Amino acid sequence: MSKIYQFKIELKGITPKIWRSVQLNEDAQLLDLHYAAQIAMGWYDSHLYQFENKGVIYGDPEALEDDNVQDDSTIDIVDVFKAEKDAISYVYDFGDNWEHTITLEKVIEAKEPLEHMICVGGKRNCPPEDCGGIPGYLDMLETLKNSESEEYKELIEWIGGEYNPEFFEMSIINDSFKEIEEQFLLDDEGDEEFDWNVADKN
Repeated sequence: MSKIYQFKIELKGITPKIWRSVQLNEDAQLLDLHYAAQIAMGWYDSHLYQFENKGVIYGDPEALEDDNVQDDSTIDIVDVFKAEKDAISYVYDFGDNWEHTITLEKVIEAKEPLEHMICVGGKRNCPPEDCGGIPGYLDMLETLKNSESEEYKELIEWIGGEYNPEFFEMSIINDSFKEIEEQFLLDDEGDEEFDWNVADKN
């Protein structure tokens, strides 16, 4: 039997809630949970991040330039999430300061492990990268209400197309999970250099 860990990722400070539920195998590390959050939420993985739990910081010690940071590639999720409802803080992009709460929703007994991470639920679109954090995002939503304004046209040009704050399509996220897993496998076999490029699919 295998165990599958289901997590709820919630973006803090925005109402209605922007959230995703994702499933990972029990042998995953915190770094895998970082990737899951990036892909499921729609972030580009182009900024620094960190996890924090009970005063302990997890992440990439080299990128964060802090030897006190616990390397998240060596920390198993089962060693952090001991029981359902256990939660951890996850911050992405220290400039925009996107704060998330990641909670273990449940542990599922399964006959076989997952082939790759999957998304099993969620609501609403992720804010665009580099939009200025929560204040910038809220200003952006106000601008989107007036399609005749010059600010609207400039915003749409900056975003690179239309933006619907209510959009959520689980199949797009799961296609990205599958593609990333395939790229990891190719990279492990030495056949192809790994390339993170799922931003246009979320």
